[in-house]
Amino acid sequence: GSEAGNISVNGQGVTTADGWGAFIAGSWSTVDGDINIRGAGTSSPTRGGEGVRLRDIDLFASSGDGPDAGNISITGSAENRLAVLLENSTGVLSTVDGDITLSDSDDSGILVDGFGGLASTGTGEHAGKITIAEKSVSIQNLGTGISSVDGDIFIASQADEVSGTGLALINFGFIQSTGTGPDAATITLIGTASDGASFRHGLSISGSTSENAVIRSVDGDISLTGTGGDRTDPTNRFSENRGASIANVSIESTGTTADAALITITGTGGESGRNGYGVYLVDSELDSVAGDVFLAGNASAGQGVYLLRTNTELSGTGPLAPDLAVTGSSIQVIGNVSTIDGNFSAISSGSNFSGAFQSTGVGTFTVEATGVGGQANVSGTIESTTADITVRGPLVSVAGVHSIGTGPDAAGIFAEGHRVFVTSGEITTVDGPITLVSQEDVGESTSAGVFVRNAIRSTGTGADAQAISISSFGSTNSVGIRLQV
Repeated sequence: GSEAGNISVNGQGVTTADGWGAFIAGSWSTVDGDINIRGAGTSSPTRGGEGVRLRDIDLFASSGDGPDAGNISITGSAENRLAVLLENSTGVLSTVDGDITLSDSDDSGILVDGFGGLASTGTGEHAGKITIAEKSVSIQNLGTGISSVDGDIFIASQADEVSGTGLALINFGFIQSTGTGPDAATITLIGTASDGASFRHGLSISGSTSENAVIRSVDGDISLTGTGGDRTDPTNRFSENRGASIANVSIESTGTTADAALITITGTGGESGRNGYGVYLVDSELDSVAGDVFLAGNASAGQGVYLLRTNTELSGTGPLAPDLAVTGSSIQVIGNVSTIDGNFSAISSGSNFSGAFQSTGVGTFTVEATGVGGQANVSGTIESTTADITVRGPLVSVAGVHSIGTGPDAAGIFAEGHRVFVTSGEITTVDGPITLVSQEDVGESTSAGVFVRNAIRSTGTGADAQAISISSFGSTNSVGIRLQV
């Protein structure tokens, strides 16, 4: 109850030894009393100590439930080392309804490396939250991972001038929310980089090439936000400063109801010489059953959103099927997208899709470019059974697009713009319509028209087979239709 005793440790390092403020090992537990660990590390000319160091932990737990449950708070400071270090332990920092908080009081940083993990098992309004929000947070090589049922997981970090990266998560196993319904734990990861020479990524998340790390939720929303730092030398053309950089990670929404977790990834690339992507996903996976997926990125050097060898699966059906919406300053998708009834859209001033897309239900495919000179380029293998495939913008290029459905509901293929090209791959259909339209825009500097440089085929033979239509409208700077197959 509310009268339960607290456990408090307040340590001060000395300059004649390693200088740890508080060195914690073994087993620690509470029911309703708080556990407060505070330490101030000091430095000698040859040695330095962390503010609080947890090592060889077997048990560190709060088992109380309800509003009086014991909180776990670990706070440190250090002159030349880390404020808080959790390392080399099989034990897990765990709670039911008490909050877990890691913090520093002097911006000297937090490192969780080789530790068992962090877990909250509480349900309902009092469920324990997991919060790490400080300067220079890095979490890596966890034995299990970070999990919660209903207590929110919030990890945020702003880089110091030395570390560069805002929030680093490396080989962390999993970060997951297992709760269901409106109380389910949300997962929020935020990183803000500092300015410097290069690789000033706001959010850097990675697994290994042999096994993806996993960020997963049932119903609690997943939100990842990264802001890259700016290069300090404007002549450094090799500087790469990304907003959110994600490699070898699976991000999953597994909920099946209207409460299913939304996945939102937002990134702003820092001023860079090259490849300063807003959102960068490589060798990763995006999977959802019912929660929509949103990717939004902006960059001054490189794509706003860049997906490379990343597979997306939208497996839901019916009215709750999830959509994948990509927006930003520019977009490049090189990977696979499969859907049943969820829609895919990529909309920006420069939208590029060069991979594999398959829709087996009513999930549509839309790639659109906006603004004067905007380019919408689609190539690879894009297939749909009944849902329309649409590519539109001022300057449009399409290749390898196929409507494979039969009957009156077969997918239509539509390419619309000031200037429309059919380039390196065929456009084919069985029964669905193919419509290519050029509508001259006097604000564009290039000539308008439809330029066909590859085959357009319809193999339908019955009454359901629809027409191939190619048209061009304009009078000022239009070349009409050119067939160059």
